[in-house]
Amino acid sequence: MSSDLIREILLNNASVFSRIGFTWGTNNKEIRCFRSSAPMGTAAPYIVYHDVGGVDGNPVGKSLKFRVLSWASDELSSKALANDVETALKNFSGKSGDTWIDGFVLDFFSDSHEEKETGLWYSIRTFTMIYGVN
Repeated sequence: MSSDLIREILLNNASVFSRIGFTWGTNNKEIRCFRSSAPMGTAAPYIVYHDVGGVDGNPVGKSLKFRVLSWASDELSSKALANDVETALKNFSGKSGDTWIDGFVLDFFSDSHEEKETGLWYSIRTFTMIYGVN
């Protein structure tokens, strides 16, 4: 459910897109925003997102919990990307396709994680999306 919506929202946010979007100076439209895992050899920075909870009913509508990991080559860049993701989602409400999104709630965050094998840094944000389908 969240895959296309989350990707669409993040790629339409100028701050997030400027970090993970076009490789400037080339014709390569490399967009580094992936569901579940990044392909081998993906250059940082990039975002990986996945659902962590099923669809629940609530008084407002339906909700879905998902996690976004923001990967970068250094600690400060991973935090900056994660903060841009957080701002983009927390400030979004509106229609995407047939889905009306009432908003996103930040449930959890954790910064400053280094993956020893690759030397990449990542930050975690977990959100609940409140939505309804027309």
